Amino acid sequence: MKISCFLLLNLCLVNCYSLIIDILPKPNQYRDVISSQFKTNYSQNHPYISVNKSIYNLDSSQRNLLFYTNVSVGTPSQTFKMVLDTGSSDVWVTGNINNTKCHHHQFLPNVSSSFQWTNLTFQDIYGTGSVKGQWGYDTIGLKDNLVLASPFGIISEVDNFMCNISVDGILGLGLDSLTSSPNNLTWFSQLHSQDNSSKAYFTFNISLNDDIFSKFTIGEYLPEYKDKNYNIHHILSETGYWSLPISHLSINDKAIKVVNNYCDPYCPAIVDSGTSLITVPETVYLSIMEEIIRETSGCHYSDSYQRYVCNNPDECRALPRLAISIPDQEGKLVNYNLSHQDYTTNLPGRGCAILLDKSPNNYPIWIFGLTFLNRYYTVFHQQTQQILLYDKYSHTLDPDNVKKYTNFNKFVLTLMILAFIIVTGIFIFTIYKYYKYRKGMSSSQTNNNIHIGNRNIDAELLYSEL
Repeated sequence: MKISCFLLLNLCLVNCYSLIIDILPKPNQYRDVISSQFKTNYSQNHPYISVNKSIYNLDSSQRNLLFYTNVSVGTPSQTFKMVLDTGSSDVWVTGNINNTKCHHHQFLPNVSSSFQWTNLTFQDIYGTGSVKGQWGYDTIGLKDNLVLASPFGIISEVDNFMCNISVDGILGLGLDSLTSSPNNLTWFSQLHSQDNSSKAYFTFNISLNDDIFSKFTIGEYLPEYKDKNYNIHHILSETGYWSLPISHLSINDKAIKVVNNYCDPYCPAIVDSGTSLITVPETVYLSIMEEIIRETSGCHYSDSYQRYVCNNPDECRALPRLAISIPDQEGKLVNYNLSHQDYTTNLPGRGCAILLDKSPNNYPIWIFGLTFLNRYYTVFHQQTQQILLYDKYSHTLDPDNVKKYTNFNKFVLTLMILAFIIVTGIFIFTIYKYYKYRKGMSSSQTNNNIHIGNRNIDAELLYSEL
């Protein structure tokens, strides 16, 4: 059975704790299982809007730390709110659940003319809870992107924690090697096989800003990124995940060693749309966090939040820039920068919490969750087994350095104005000197002509006298 996890974060004001569970029975199953208890106070939901048949707005809840969209199941279609999760590969939806505390939409098999049961048990275990049910087949789609007779789990058993999640299921977008479906194919692999190269990739444009829609696309790029620079990375397919190799981490240009006996020369980092934070291997977590808060006095580890926090906004703004180095397809290291605004979240009435957490049990696991995806537009290419990353701020000012660049630009502008004044002064002075020189030359020439003329008159008088 494939074991996956789903990381959710809630920064509660009181009574928060972290739960760490080891569910990594094999070294190649790099999946984090850290979670935090959270209350069920959801942010205001945005309406689902389909921009066109392959671009979808993602809705959000859990304070923008959980993103989902509407998925249709069955004939006629029944609509469910499902997380699009690149860190797992199975699809499941809530059915007739035996927990009266759950209030999810339920899939009704008897209503769908295309549904077929199997005699196989479905089970997925997450860091935040588990689900159990039975495998079945039916049509599953995102608007016009439909897969016929696609296997999925119909869930009948969930724990209390999973009841509090404001979604009806998960659509796994991980690799085929992680799925436990009867046909050993993920939903996206089946879609790709139906439409060939036209559905060879999907993209995420995550925004943690409430005023901006997050978007998911299939088989096309968002228009605003078509002309932007990007980097291509081959995934570490041996891990079984959409994972990238990390070479090292730099904090304010100071390199921090991340490789060790478990991962050399690179450590794998799972790019996971179903995880909230960035998780760091425990072996390097403390050294990284100590370096991050070294220049601050009000940042410390909080037992209440079970993570590092800063007491006031000034301390948050003083946090350093992080740069994660990843080799591209040609082996050249590319730095992926994260400003303090990228890896922190505001705490009401005080400073901020740092959205980096540690991975359990010394496993060499990094996970790039929504904290990372918020900064980088990400393309998952199923056919080529590659991930493409676009820096959203490549042609704009990095928010962490707006003030820095503004001051620098003011300085440059001042120098340019001074230079303009000096050059203008020199030009005016040169024109003035040239004018004086020409005027002097003109006066000298006039005097010479008069003198010569007098000499001619004197010569004529002398000639006449003779």
